[in-house]
Amino acid sequence: MGEFSSSTGLLDRTSTLKTVFHLHTETTPTFHNWQPSPSFSEREEFCAPTMARNILWNWTRQGEVAVQQCPGGSTGRSRWQCGSSPPRWVGSFPDLSNCQSTWVESLKRRINGGDSVVGIAAELAVITRTKPLFGGDITQTLVILHRLVSKLEDRVQEITDDKQRYQVIREMLQSVQEVSSNLLEEFQNQSWLDLPVSQQRLATSALIQRLEQITWLLADSQSYGRRFSRAESNILVSIRLVETWAASVVYFPVPEDVEGTRWYRMEDSILLPAAALLGSALNGVVKVVFVAYNRVEEFLSLEINLPVDMGSTVSSVTGLTNSTQVINSRLISASVDNFRMVKLHQPVTVTLRHLQEENMSNPRCVFWDFDSRQWSTKGCWLRKTNTTHTVCSCNHLTNFALVMEVTVNQAKRTENVAVRIIFTVGCALALFFLLVTFVILQFVRNLQGVRSTIHKNISLCLFLAEAVFIGGIDQINNRILCGVVAGLLHYFLLVVFVWMFLESFQLFLMVMKTFKAEKSRWKWYCFLGYGFPVVVVGVSAIVDPYSYGTMSFCWLKMKNYYVFSFVGPALAFVVVCVFFLVLILCQVCYKVQNAHTIKNKEPTKASNVRIWCREALLIVLVTSLTWGSALWFLFEGTSLTAYVFAVLNCLQGVIIFIIFCIRDLEVRKAFWKTHHQVDWLPKCCRKSKTQDSQPSLYVHTNGLMTAAPVPSISGQHSVGSPVLPTPTSVTSLSSVTTPTMEVIEGPSNVGYQVNHHEFYHTRSPIYSHGGFTN
Repeated sequence: MGEFSSSTGLLDRTSTLKTVFHLHTETTPTFHNWQPSPSFSEREEFCAPTMARNILWNWTRQGEVAVQQCPGGSTGRSRWQCGSSPPRWVGSFPDLSNCQSTWVESLKRRINGGDSVVGIAAELAVITRTKPLFGGDITQTLVILHRLVSKLEDRVQEITDDKQRYQVIREMLQSVQEVSSNLLEEFQNQSWLDLPVSQQRLATSALIQRLEQITWLLADSQSYGRRFSRAESNILVSIRLVETWAASVVYFPVPEDVEGTRWYRMEDSILLPAAALLGSALNGVVKVVFVAYNRVEEFLSLEINLPVDMGSTVSSVTGLTNSTQVINSRLISASVDNFRMVKLHQPVTVTLRHLQEENMSNPRCVFWDFDSRQWSTKGCWLRKTNTTHTVCSCNHLTNFALVMEVTVNQAKRTENVAVRIIFTVGCALALFFLLVTFVILQFVRNLQGVRSTIHKNISLCLFLAEAVFIGGIDQINNRILCGVVAGLLHYFLLVVFVWMFLESFQLFLMVMKTFKAEKSRWKWYCFLGYGFPVVVVGVSAIVDPYSYGTMSFCWLKMKNYYVFSFVGPALAFVVVCVFFLVLILCQVCYKVQNAHTIKNKEPTKASNVRIWCREALLIVLVTSLTWGSALWFLFEGTSLTAYVFAVLNCLQGVIIFIIFCIRDLEVRKAFWKTHHQVDWLPKCCRKSKTQDSQPSLYVHTNGLMTAAPVPSISGQHSVGSPVLPTPTSVTSLSSVTTPTMEVIEGPSNVGYQVNHHEFYHTRSPIYSHGGFTN
């Protein structure tokens, strides 16, 4: 490419575009850049301080506009208006439409300096793919694209070789298409939110115009082949040379357009009768350009609702109210001979797939009017519709989409309230049982062992994961907080699955060591249990930090399959855990069958290990199902998925509490011992210290009493005068084998001999008031 010089027409077009975007003509409002903190009585007239886009917005009086320096790495000033009645920040985010990165001016200077426009376009594609942008970068990128394409239009007139001209324009189209697709990626959402809604529509409209400009430049130079198509993640382009005498219909997309791309499941289509193109054909050949856009509809919102179709009976029949109109389909376009709004002899048929199916009604076929920069229904009408698709007909070619009403009836509101209540109760119960389990395992005395440590860590991390999930899963308004929540949830859930694996590994080592006591490994377990998830989450965050947090929930993105950075490791640990537990059960069964090779006590230990393995398998199963249903809920977002997750979540907490506390013999023994030694408990709930230190002189059994063994003094066994039992101390009948011969002095100075290993029965004092009788 040679050096290009700027023309007067080019400068005029650039100036016009700048005016459209209000990049240099906006009047700076009066503002207080740093208000002193108002008194307590005055705060009702101020917007409270907040953090947004890494900028601290201080106290601002209602009706005024706060202006701050743009965030690091950009130049310009950002604005945020404080509304009134009551004072509040207008909009969810500040206006960063005047904030632009330093590379913007560098590229502009290179264009004016005569650098290769194709090279600059390729460099711009790399920048928009790798760097997060600010609101001003979006508008300035489109200004740069306009200048590049306009310069290329002037330059290609000088190229006489048709093949070379076609190749240059094709390279430029690829770069422009890639830049446009990059601007529509999800990780650039915040950049679009930096712009006011009106400027979002203007910028999106300019993006569509720049893409159409370069596609028609290629179509006009195309003399090699009859079809050209190229797919990016958010834009699909197809250029056709149609021979009207040989074709009956022109269909978009055809399999050749979408095979091997992310568009292969595209359900939107355009059916264009060849007879409708006869008026535009030249020598029986007509050029047609098709473009499909993904996510453009998010930034071409309706400024005002379209007039309600009076023929619609939705409101009167179903009783739906509070409707809001939204764009509920992709934008798909067709144009002929570089003209929009071409009148057709026969209507074009457009099939549009609904982006949202629930609570949608009253579909209307619309197109984007570039002159008024609004959606219009002129020349389009509805042919048929169902829950998933709508078929439209239009008597002209342009950009087509579907407007529908979001309606919520009273029954749906009641269902939403019920879902929220059940969801909240289920999660609250899970938190309660997990907290109780951790407190018992942590504060019960004399509770030792590696398994207890593992159970303690599982309970704690599950509790933290539940707390983060409930408290932060919907914090989507704050992009940084949402990313942190997604990262913490990713980390704690991975820790849980690692600790479950470590429990199975610990049981495996116990069996392989023939149940012998082994050196504690809990320090290594802690290092692996908490260290490995740090590595996974850290690498994932470095590779793509913008995949932490979506537009709906603070979780890993599913559309780009980034959620597998959690599903992959978690599933691997579950599989290995199940493998170890099954292997342990097989090994224990083998040892029990060959019991003559092991000690007498080993079968009992083997039975315990079998129980532990079954309990561990149950916990792995329930935990996997619970958080699998959580992923299902985050993906689908339906009432059914919410119910399933709430029930499984509550069940998970109950099962962990039962297995880790109630069914665990060591925990019960330690808890009972601690329970009787707590000083602040009532005396009826704990043992007496004297009762533990002094043995009873007599054992009462069902009305009979025997002498309890007492310590010997100088080889003699003797006791002092016993205290007569009362009728209330009578217990069940039993026999006592006395270990020694001893003389017991009763209250009437009558001695009784007690022989070794003889059953000595005494009559209950109920039947003798004066003493004991033989």
